[in-house]
Amino acid sequence: MFIASETGHAIAFDTSGATTGAMTTPFIIALGLGVANLKGDYSEDNSFGLVGIASTGPIIAGLLMSLSVGDNLLEMEATAYTSAIATGFKNSIFAIVPIALVFFIINAKYFKTSKDEFTEILLGLFYTYIGLIIFLSSVEGGFMELASILGEGLRDSKFLPLVAFIMGLVVVLAEPAVAVLAEQVEDVTGGSIARKSILKALSIGVATAVMLAIIRIKLENIALWMVIVPGFLISLLISLKIPQTFAGIAFDSGGVASGPMTATFILAFCQGVAGNVADGFGVISFVAMMPVLTIMIL
Repeated sequence: MFIASETGHAIAFDTSGATTGAMTTPFIIALGLGVANLKGDYSEDNSFGLVGIASTGPIIAGLLMSLSVGDNLLEMEATAYTSAIATGFKNSIFAIVPIALVFFIINAKYFKTSKDEFTEILLGLFYTYIGLIIFLSSVEGGFMELASILGEGLRDSKFLPLVAFIMGLVVVLAEPAVAVLAEQVEDVTGGSIARKSILKALSIGVATAVMLAIIRIKLENIALWMVIVPGFLISLLISLKIPQTFAGIAFDSGGVASGPMTATFILAFCQGVAGNVADGFGVISFVAMMPVLTIMIL
């Protein structure tokens, strides 16, 4: 971060939040739980944290990419219009086919699941594919546009930070992966960490993050690193004082909270407020950071 540009910071940390979405998170959490079961009594401590670790890869890759490109060669412009449904079909194929192929190959060689179980998995993949097409088409076709218009309309409102806080409270509850994480946490901890507690902490974290993002857009002298670096440093210090299960849950929640609902809506809203694409970047990084702090405090 010391040698990368501010644009590089925004792209790298935004990418880390955006890559842990509705497809990635449930799959990675389930994969982590499956592997953790092999560790016997210590499975609870190793059940969480994989999503948090997965988030670090895009940060490093994004920063390295920004160094290789350089600020002088960066150009931001709107892409040519394509059909939302066509984009949904294409992106859904890229999301489902690799996972399906890996499963089919490994199943043929090692798992050899029963015919009924294999049929259920195929049906699940089909439902996921259709659901993704509908979701991605809807997001691109209207959801992001709605958020952008809201941002433009509220740009000069003195209640903008409060509106941003309320939007953050509400939008994270619509995030599919948030429900998955909350249920997994409640199951693995035997109900000692209630689902409602996780949801409340995530809502407060995301709401605070969106409000901070709006304040940063309005006050031009606040750089992204001034918020991100202290936030993650405090998180790391707190992680030394809490059980490792909580540390894993906290870092997972950062990736989970910045999923497709939050990332698309909040990013478009902030770009509407900013009036341009470039200043809207960085908001997902706030959304990925704040839940880590709130879950650790919880």
